[in-house]
Amino acid sequence: MLGEERPFQTVNITRLRVIYRDSKSNATILLALRDELERRRHTKGARELLVAVQQQLDRVIATQRDEMSGGKPKVDDVHVSDGPRDNTGAPTRRVLNPRETAAQDRIADLRMRLLDLSNSNRLLNYKFGNRSRRQVRLVDELPGKLIEKLKEGKRLTFKSLPEPDDEPEDEKSDEFLLALEQAKRSDEEYLAALKGLEDDAEGEVVRRIERALRDRLRKTFAMPDRRLRDQIGRVEWARRAGIEPSFDLPIPTAELKDSHLDSDLQTLLLPDEMERALSAINDQARSSLQETGVNTLYLAIGFLEWYEAPNSQTALYAPLLLHQVDIERKIVAGKYRYSIGSLGEDNDINITLAERLHQDFHRRLPPLSEDDTPETYFDKVAQTIGDIPGWRVRRFAVVGHFAFARLVMFHDLEEARWPDGIGIIGNPVVAELFAGTGAVGDAFFAEDYEVDQPSIAAKVPLLITDADSSQFSAIVDVMEGKNLAIKGPPGTGKSQTITNIIAAALASGRTVLFLRKRWPPLTW
Repeated sequence: MLGEERPFQTVNITRLRVIYRDSKSNATILLALRDELERRRHTKGARELLVAVQQQLDRVIATQRDEMSGGKPKVDDVHVSDGPRDNTGAPTRRVLNPRETAAQDRIADLRMRLLDLSNSNRLLNYKFGNRSRRQVRLVDELPGKLIEKLKEGKRLTFKSLPEPDDEPEDEKSDEFLLALEQAKRSDEEYLAALKGLEDDAEGEVVRRIERALRDRLRKTFAMPDRRLRDQIGRVEWARRAGIEPSFDLPIPTAELKDSHLDSDLQTLLLPDEMERALSAINDQARSSLQETGVNTLYLAIGFLEWYEAPNSQTALYAPLLLHQVDIERKIVAGKYRYSIGSLGEDNDINITLAERLHQDFHRRLPPLSEDDTPETYFDKVAQTIGDIPGWRVRRFAVVGHFAFARLVMFHDLEEARWPDGIGIIGNPVVAELFAGTGAVGDAFFAEDYEVDQPSIAAKVPLLITDADSSQFSAIVDVMEGKNLAIKGPPGTGKSQTITNIIAAALASGRTVLFLRKRWPPLTW
């Protein structure tokens, strides 16, 4: 297995943790783990495990080097965390000086600002809509089984309702369908009806509006009147197909339906509706990864129905559990087929909701333990909010996009995740940026150098674009190893200065890590 190029390619993150735990002294396995985790570092779990694997690998290599020179014992049971420990075995916390303490408080404040606690945040106030292109709601599935199948590495394929059989044959011609698509973009009555639409969870109103548009087109084409017969609704159509249409997913029983054990994700959408929604979700997922390097697609399971005030009549819905997934599109029998698969992450609780509940209601979402299933976690939440009138746990499941990029940073800035338990302030570069060096005479803005002096000019080995004195001075500071931020209005040469800095650093044999919020600037 280790002879393969990616021996752990199909192994999920939970299994990778077990392999790491059982192979801490095996450098070959640790190297393979590190390579695999490097490929998955866009996920939180992979990044955390990668740090532990790299630290352990460094120890193993150092120990092997020491043993070759008659040095130290083997390291089968080496702890992941470094640093001194107290008599309980826990890492001791380094004492901070006053400047570092002030900087740490500032970072903690900035960290909390990463959480958007307003009602405009979809993690607190999720808007369901049958016509939304950002989400697909699931029906007749079991929450626990969905997570179980994803963690087993299975891909789950979206399934629509059967095509209705009450559509007249003469409305299936290419001419009629083309006219229908054009009318959907230009018919004023149709557009006005959609604009005034409010709550239409099952899509029944949209279906009637479209039926009226079709009937108007029949008159335009002088087609005979459609034969009047009972028009069954979407809910009844689903029930006739053996599908439970409620968005509140069923509670598991001793006897499970075959559809609860298969690899399908049942929706309440018709084929063309599902194709449009999933196509948009797929495009947005690809765009997010290309532009920001962050995956925003999640399976949200369980929602808290809550109210801002006791007398409020407006229900807000916030997801409880989120599982990161990817989406894949394939052509099968001439049609697109969409599926999702787990990215190897564990379930996450909605920490934005947890903070909002703590601040406004003095409640805490219960922690999610390794043994928790969606069902047991729903029970924990129900007990936590059981005495608040109107609040309840809804068994909804949605595949959609959530703005989690800031939450990744929020997690990464947690103090306990850093050596010595003091947070990112333990990094000397960050400490200097936030707390300064403490040196007398430090200025907030740097002064320009006499760039014509040979001793100054010699510090920059290469320029590939023109640079004025302030730009050249910034390059000199970088070459001297100083930490700095370059700031200026548009058109003052910041990009050219960065280009010169990269060129000068490479010319002097240094490596450069270039970070940017979006992808396009990385492709100049």
